[in-house]
Amino acid sequence: MTSPYIMDPFNWGGDSGMSFTPKPASAFKLSPRDRMRKVTVLLLDVDGVLTDGRIIRLPDGQEAIAFDVKDGAAIIRVQREAGIRVGLISGRTSPMVEQRADELGIEIRRLGVEDKLATYREIVESEGLADEEIAYVGDDHLDLPVMERVGIAFAPLDASEAAQEAAEIVTTHFGGRGAVRDVCEMLIEAR
Repeated sequence: MTSPYIMDPFNWGGDSGMSFTPKPASAFKLSPRDRMRKVTVLLLDVDGVLTDGRIIRLPDGQEAIAFDVKDGAAIIRVQREAGIRVGLISGRTSPMVEQRADELGIEIRRLGVEDKLATYREIVESEGLADEEIAYVGDDHLDLPVMERVGIAFAPLDASEAAQEAAEIVTTHFGGRGAVRDVCEMLIEAR
């Protein structure tokens, strides 16, 4: 990875353990913490962020995916404690993702989309949001156009090199293995 340097964006106390890859100083006037304070919606990619990206095909043709309970608890917590709404944008559809979203109270859902940026723009317009009010967690090339647009972008530790370079903050956990929890905790702490 060719990021300029890695540093801890949270100098206000606590050991966040997150990696921070800053964009050029001219790109932002606010610190990462100040940008996190503006967030009212957290959008997540699903495969590779909310899950570890693996799909298990069962003998009957059904598929299985796994969700991290700690990520789920953090999603509930960020909604309750910080008042941040959570949404999903995914290129795939899955009844299991719909069921998990129901369990976690995730109301903004755009599954089976071909163009994530167009979908992102539709969410911004339909929800009456500004880019700086949105945080996004993405892990691959399809996420880059959205990551470059939002107020603050995150990537899991095992995200593609391009996604890590597009993110301001790279978590210390893999997708589907605590990355979402990392992001939620940072957003809560920034309040």
